[in-house]
Amino acid sequence: MSENIANPTPSQVSGRLAKLHRLLEEAGLPWEAFQQPIDDPQMRARLINFWRSGGYEPTTDEKMARAIGIPMFGVQEAIQHFNVKPTESQLAMLSVIPFSEQELREAKDTHILVAVLPMSILDVRKVNNKLFYSETGGWYESEKFAKDKGETGWYLVKKTPVKNSTSKTWKEQQALLGDRESNPD
Repeated sequence: MSENIANPTPSQVSGRLAKLHRLLEEAGLPWEAFQQPIDDPQMRARLINFWRSGGYEPTTDEKMARAIGIPMFGVQEAIQHFNVKPTESQLAMLSVIPFSEQELREAKDTHILVAVLPMSILDVRKVNNKLFYSETGGWYESEKFAKDKGETGWYLVKKTPVKNSTSKTWKEQQALLGDRESNPD
């Protein structure tokens, strides 16, 4: 069982580091390996990201998408920013990005690739209300779309509104969408 210490004393830090060192050595990590993150800032950054994401490692598909250069809000970002721990089932659903390499290349200037976990807009606001104009209330608070949880999966989200879609009714906006485009109901 781990204890949460907000402001640990030097002896508590020392004790925890000694325990971590012992456990890592027992698992096969040699003493010399502890020097690597001290000497290598890139390794240190990777190690910190790994810890912050709860040990999540990006899949081959995620690495490929990042290499293409499409803007992403991936699984690691969702874990870190929304303080969630996806289930094994959710991680399995997110292990494959359902867009081809060509589709991602074509979308990299117009879309953001987003890993969606089942959270509503109101759930997101509870975790990080700095993303919203106001911390409570809001015209959308009683709307269905603000309460609905997204379906786990990868989505390409347009960076800009659909052309000529503003100041139109929902039905008129829906008629402007292309074959592979949709809006959540």
